[in-house]
Amino acid sequence: MAHKKRGKLFTDSDLDGVGCLLIGQGYFNWKEDRLDAVQTQVTQVSGLVTEFLSSGEVDNYDVLYITDMGVDKETAELIEKVNRMGSIEIKLFDHHETALWLADTYTWATVLKYEPEEDKDEGRTRLTCATRVFEQYLISKYGHMSTRSSVLVEMIRKYDTWEWSTHYLDSQPKDLNDVYRLYGADHFIKKMRNYLECLTNAILTGRDYELLNLEQSRFDKYVEEKVKQVRLAIIDGIPSGVVFAEGKDASYLGHAILDEPMFKLAVIVDVGANRLSFRSRGDEVNCAELASRYPGGGGHFNAAGAPIDPEIVLNFIHEVC
Repeated sequence: MAHKKRGKLFTDSDLDGVGCLLIGQGYFNWKEDRLDAVQTQVTQVSGLVTEFLSSGEVDNYDVLYITDMGVDKETAELIEKVNRMGSIEIKLFDHHETALWLADTYTWATVLKYEPEEDKDEGRTRLTCATRVFEQYLISKYGHMSTRSSVLVEMIRKYDTWEWSTHYLDSQPKDLNDVYRLYGADHFIKKMRNYLECLTNAILTGRDYELLNLEQSRFDKYVEEKVKQVRLAIIDGIPSGVVFAEGKDASYLGHAILDEPMFKLAVIVDVGANRLSFRSRGDEVNCAELASRYPGGGGHFNAAGAPIDPEIVLNFIHEVC
């Protein structure tokens, strides 16, 4: 009897992270193998990977994937050591600017900011996402799974890079993310599996859009109220709009704040989670550089975040209130 491959996946908890989960498990199921997945956050993944590799649990697996997140230097060195031993294969797939150093240092890390040259859109180099980077690896290893998987991956890419708004004027990727937020991970994963396995005809149904319309009305009012609460702060000489809100709303709130021409940077302070989220537009303000000043912080040029000490939250409150 052929050996059934068993894999472990640590992935981010946002839409791009869950996309890696869906595509990874889809390929493993297609090959009648098994991929166990854990959704986590970048601040926790290094500890979880270290714990996994240092435990007896690792002996039950053939491969470990880390997607949509980087790891710290100490964990990277441990991965390098374990990979050399050959008992388990470890791969990391990411697209964040602050994780590029991993690909520059280690052969097991693939970190790409852009789509391959052959995937240019009318000559424009497109930004990529972790789900796409992971899918490209799986295609090279196992072949192309289905057209449906590629459709889902492209929707996730458009949302994660914000190209649904900046280039395509296509709201469906945003709707997909809103459905994920609305339903939660378990329901959303089941729903997308049904689509990938051809048990449903469309990614989003009429019922989904009915619920989205109700939620959008509520959320628009929420954003409108939050924008009224924005305060001006000068951060590194940059006129910034600062607001206190949940980090899960950072992208929508950030772009609403940046619609005000006086703001070049939007900062969302999540008091409950002790987290900062940064958003900018164009090439004036590097959010990834700002976020990387805090331990565990990172992201992209126009979108990044960082965990912060409660004292820093208090400093923000003192400065802008």
